[in-house]
Amino acid sequence: MYQELLTEKYRPKNLDEVALPKRIKDFLEGGIKTNLMFYGTQGSGKTSTAKLMVKQYGNSYIYINCSSETGIDTVRDKITNFCETQSLVGKNDELKVVLLDEFDGMSTSSYQALRGCIEKYAVNTRFVATCNFVNKVPDPIKSRFTMISFDFEGDELNDVKKQMFFRIKHICDNEGVGIDKDSVAFLVKHNYPDYRTIVNKLQTLILQGVKNITLQDVSTYQSEYNNVYDLVLGEQDPVNNYKVLVGEYGNKVDDVLNALGRDFIDYIVTNKPEYTRYIPFITILVAKYQNQRFSVIDPVVTMLACVFELQDVFKN
Repeated sequence: MYQELLTEKYRPKNLDEVALPKRIKDFLEGGIKTNLMFYGTQGSGKTSTAKLMVKQYGNSYIYINCSSETGIDTVRDKITNFCETQSLVGKNDELKVVLLDEFDGMSTSSYQALRGCIEKYAVNTRFVATCNFVNKVPDPIKSRFTMISFDFEGDELNDVKKQMFFRIKHICDNEGVGIDKDSVAFLVKHNYPDYRTIVNKLQTLILQGVKNITLQDVSTYQSEYNNVYDLVLGEQDPVNNYKVLVGEYGNKVDDVLNALGRDFIDYIVTNKPEYTRYIPFITILVAKYQNQRFSVIDPVVTMLACVFELQDVFKN
């Protein structure tokens, strides 16, 4: 319960609390005026920004997870009905907003249907899309959006990291937990842009009773997916492994695949150095399944296949 409360407690409440460069905050100030597409690395704040905008400016909106609602009926029925129905939230003359999360997971037929929908309801509706892999979105669709990159570089990157630094320090101060600057800097350097992962690590340490977080505390590898890593490296028990993966991680497929591609390597380097020779094979294999993620009927099967093939890698 405390973990959940801590995560929600420090979820940004408005755009000012999101770690974003001034360029984006200035552009978004005043609300949604045009169709927007936020693209970039997972965990960089795209979805949070989109949701905060409609709430902060009082737009009536509908949320669509395009990776799970991929069918053309989602556009024809759900989105169209929303656009045509008179708004019951906010003022009737305000723009409605369709939030299209994980937009790169939409089907080809849905993209085609959406093109007409965007043009038909341009008078009263704006579309805000978020995606990790913008190259998967067809050019005729992208041309209908103002594209905003969440992959920051140079001074913008330094500014965003600085904002995240002070955000982490604020959380610890507010929770009555001490933390030195080197520890905060380490968390930002090794986890950026994944703000949620940083908060989860703070939660873990607080639950362990740590009152003053040190560099040793944050540099010791921790992950909520350690059980998955141990399962990959452990005994091949297909039935038990299936039950664990489906039962505990069936609703976290994207997070698991992302963790296997990045955090798992850190886990091996820190805890299992004898397996470092497998890192190239892990990277290539996980990349293959991440690419397949949006072209399968059941994403859970993709996760299972990835884990089972990884087990074969370490067995051989």
